[in-house]
Amino acid sequence: MKTILFLSFLFLSIFSNAQTDVYHPFPESNASWNNVYYSSSGCWIELYYSTIIGPDTSINGVTYHSLQTPEFVDIYSPSCNGFPIGYQGCYRQDTNLRQVFFVSPGTNTENVLCDFNLSIGDTVKGWPASGFFCITPFVVSSIDSVFLGGNYRKAWRGAANQMLIEGIGTTYGLLSPVCNLFEEQYSLLCFKQDTLIYPDGTEPCSPLNGIRSPEVNSKLNIAPNPFNNSSTLTVWDVNFINSNFILYNSFGEIVFRQIVFGLNTTLYRSNLSAGVYFYMLVNSKGNMLNGSLIIN
Repeated sequence: MKTILFLSFLFLSIFSNAQTDVYHPFPESNASWNNVYYSSSGCWIELYYSTIIGPDTSINGVTYHSLQTPEFVDIYSPSCNGFPIGYQGCYRQDTNLRQVFFVSPGTNTENVLCDFNLSIGDTVKGWPASGFFCITPFVVSSIDSVFLGGNYRKAWRGAANQMLIEGIGTTYGLLSPVCNLFEEQYSLLCFKQDTLIYPDGTEPCSPLNGIRSPEVNSKLNIAPNPFNNSSTLTVWDVNFINSNFILYNSFGEIVFRQIVFGLNTTLYRSNLSAGVYFYMLVNSKGNMLNGSLIIN
């Protein structure tokens, strides 16, 4: 019996190692990275934003894939939002070198964005690292793997359990500094490519795309809808308790905010005009539910 168990363990170990030797290339379409940025420097900021793959572009005759940020959702201090939306740069990958190269906006010079050839003791470097005061750099302390979409992907871990994941990037966020900063923090909330979602395939990972269309959502309900003076927001998913409810008008302007503390929250019309509005419910992990409501 012990022999069988040992052989089974040996087989699984060999199988896992064999899978991590298969290189998983960086996505070139249908992918998005949802990120969050916190800052306590000057004023409190909590920003949620997505990085998505846009149209191809050409620089010096070389084809690159553009990266876009359609919008930011600022939870605490909209007046502190100094981040630009739109074009964020472009990238190309070399699958033979297992590297991704990035060209930042306004330049035509390449920098290494992701290097999937690192060894223990190497420092993970990214294009923005040199422009930030890094308190603690990301030094590879171990090489592991993560199971995603039925396959194992190679993962390089740091002392603080941060990771560089093959085909995804770092857990700081795709274009974020690859180190710890003073009074600032960047973090990757989730990555999505087609139907593949990291880290939890059961959680939503829809990118912020600036378009909020009505959709049926089984995790919350607003009734009555339409309403005149008040309505009740009911949350059926406990992961969305203590979340931020944000209401937008048809021009994309934020007209109302409220914290959802329990399963049932009363929404009052207040001074809102009659019309169609779009809402977003954002929890502490950056997961989002959205839909529409009508005020008569």
